[in-house]
Amino acid sequence: MPFVTFTVRRGLSAANKSRISEAMLEAQVAAGYHRADRFHRFLEVDQDDLLVDSRLPDYAMDRTDRFMVVEVVISSGRPIGIAATIAGEAVRLFGERLHLAPQDILFVFHEVEPNLPRFPAASVGSGGKRSGKSDGNGRAAM
Repeated sequence: MPFVTFTVRRGLSAANKSRISEAMLEAQVAAGYHRADRFHRFLEVDQDDLLVDSRLPDYAMDRTDRFMVVEVVISSGRPIGIAATIAGEAVRLFGERLHLAPQDILFVFHEVEPNLPRFPAASVGSGGKRSGKSDGNGRAAM
């Protein structure tokens, strides 16, 4: 289950957020993830809060104000090439659907241990099944 954070400059429309999310989800599916694995968040920052070099690593054209950072958290131990598949397919789809140039996209991949619990009701060793115990407020006991 990838967890994706898009850091974008303030003002991105809801429609474009939806297009970016859908394209990213398709890239995840191309890499072997389930279509239901959509955990995407958008962080909007001011112009002065996202400072980047205009051409590193030697792009022929400058980055634009549409530049975004795409951080993807995935489980370690996945087959080699998963990150490259996600990034390559996402760049292609972002270009086709949103006319984003490759220099306006920076991917950062983080790997986490796959056996750590991700949802409050899930516990390691229970196979992701809920314990059925409640804290008295309708929430699963931890």
